[in-house]
Amino acid sequence: TGGRRGPVRPSHALMKILHTGDWHAGQTLRRRHRLEELEEVLSEVVTVARDEEVDLVLVCGDIFEHSAPSAEAERLVYGALLELRDAGATTVILAGNHDNARRFGAIEGLMGELGIHVAAQVKRPKEGGIIEILSRDGNETAQVAALPWVPERLLFRGEEMMGLQGEHQQANAERHTKLVNALC
Repeated sequence: TGGRRGPVRPSHALMKILHTGDWHAGQTLRRRHRLEELEEVLSEVVTVARDEEVDLVLVCGDIFEHSAPSAEAERLVYGALLELRDAGATTVILAGNHDNARRFGAIEGLMGELGIHVAAQVKRPKEGGIIEILSRDGNETAQVAALPWVPERLLFRGEEMMGLQGEHQQANAERHTKLVNALC
């Protein structure tokens, strides 16, 4: 037919996003520490981010296995985050149910100075609930609705903060949906 062969390339660059999570750094399995395994996996994540020129890495919850991780687990995680930054990717971390949101909140400013965004708690869209990330070439912008894991006891506060009227008997899934919709 005289048509062009091969993949059709868009006229503009697309943002490349790498989604990861559930690292569970510090986890043991049958009394066996798994940090060496995780180190290999995180090295591979960094390699993919570098080789594929990823713009944005989303680390979505359960970065640590425990709310008070070991120094070794923290060294491994924070080292990987710095390597992702050095690979040219912008990273957004969302706290999960295994993570200590207050600890993440304590390092949020420091991580921000390093170009790593931390979502430790629910925030209104204009107060950090929406994180804008530019692509490497500056031509594309991603808007990340940053909703970390919200314990059930805090769902009511999150709804209140977003100006939503919630009924106490609603299912948790419905409450999370309302928060996501408020961010979007």
